[in-house]
Amino acid sequence: MTGLPNRRLFLEQLDAAIDQNKRLNRTVALLFLDLDRFKEVNDMHGHDLGDQLLRQVAQRLSRCVRQSDRVSHSSSGERSDVARLGGDEFTILLSGMHGHQDAALVAERILDSMNQSFELGDLEVFIGTSIGIALHTRGDLQASDLLRNADLAMYQAKNAGKNNFKFHQEAMNRDIVMRSNMTAALRKALEYNELELHYQCIVDAQTRVTCALEGLLRWRYPDAIDGVTTETVVGVAEDSGLIVPLGRWVIREACRQFRSWRDQGAKLQCVAVNVSSEQFRRAGLVEVVEDALLANGIAPHNLVIEITEGAMMSDEDRALRTLRQLKEIGVQIALDDFGTGYSSLSYVHRFPVDILKIDRSFVAGVERDEGSRAITMAVIALAHQLGLRVVGEGVESVAQQRFLIDNGCDELQGYLYSKPLSARDMTPLLVTADAASRSS
Repeated sequence: MTGLPNRRLFLEQLDAAIDQNKRLNRTVALLFLDLDRFKEVNDMHGHDLGDQLLRQVAQRLSRCVRQSDRVSHSSSGERSDVARLGGDEFTILLSGMHGHQDAALVAERILDSMNQSFELGDLEVFIGTSIGIALHTRGDLQASDLLRNADLAMYQAKNAGKNNFKFHQEAMNRDIVMRSNMTAALRKALEYNELELHYQCIVDAQTRVTCALEGLLRWRYPDAIDGVTTETVVGVAEDSGLIVPLGRWVIREACRQFRSWRDQGAKLQCVAVNVSSEQFRRAGLVEVVEDALLANGIAPHNLVIEITEGAMMSDEDRALRTLRQLKEIGVQIALDDFGTGYSSLSYVHRFPVDILKIDRSFVAGVERDEGSRAITMAVIALAHQLGLRVVGEGVESVAQQRFLIDNGCDELQGYLYSKPLSARDMTPLLVTADAASRSS
């Protein structure tokens, strides 16, 4: 389709380049590219436009690489520097490199080119790419080893925020082994119920009484001393396809624990859970929520689904459909880490959102930074005009609390009130506080 070598031909050329490198004592660099937003374009606009985009990508990549770098061949017999392994994965093989610097220059040239818009008929799209680079300077590396190393480096580039490049390092091999072990352990943890949620208080800004809790995933991985961060667990789950059962467990467990606290007399209004971007894009989220509510006998408005701006903006049409379905059930929607992404309140007005959670970076800055104060005040005021509640995240000082209260923030969350606690440790705080309020 693109006129570029396929995987089989590319591996033959890679073997030949490695053999030549050994004889001539030259450096070979392999660049492994994965397009950052190709799947979104393909899903939203169809395979025909997706194929057209791949052809344009192939043309740009070919222009990015110098004539002297070309070592692989196209099916037409013309010399070519680029191969397409399949899907949206491309490789570039560079020979005669003097070291990291030469390969980095080519990678930067590619990033600059791929950041320019692509014209697909009347449609203008932006995608970007993540690049992994592996060098063959000496030793007994085979073609498959070099390809694997470049692939690992590419995933590191994606994990670092996409649209950049990373060189392979031996630590990446250790990391992939660790993640493989973590995947197996996570699968076992799901099967044997070895995960838990910790809960952080969300308090009413006027009374400072706990009105809600946010459930945060915790997993004491066997090789970790202090447990594994939520971000690491979610990343492993997304890479391994475990995000759906993991997300289902989180929602069900939060609803079960909320029911238990209510039965013990706690006057909580709701419990909030985070939904990852990948889980939000998958089919079946609405059904999972409905099942969890029904199984535990709690009202839909008692559950808050927290999503980030990125999850909503990655596929606006699908996000809008999912959010509307959740709202039809009666579930509340919170937009988490507001202000750190690339949306605006005009976007928020289009989506059925109930709560804005001001990111902790702005809350942390209100004591010393005029810009953070101005942004926080504007978000609170405009959110209220749209009929939304506002939660200030990451409150750690009385001064931050006072600023948020003075400017009308509805609810507060942070270490000033409570660190995340296990359900066992949280229970006496909730039940004792409510018992005391009833007796007074």
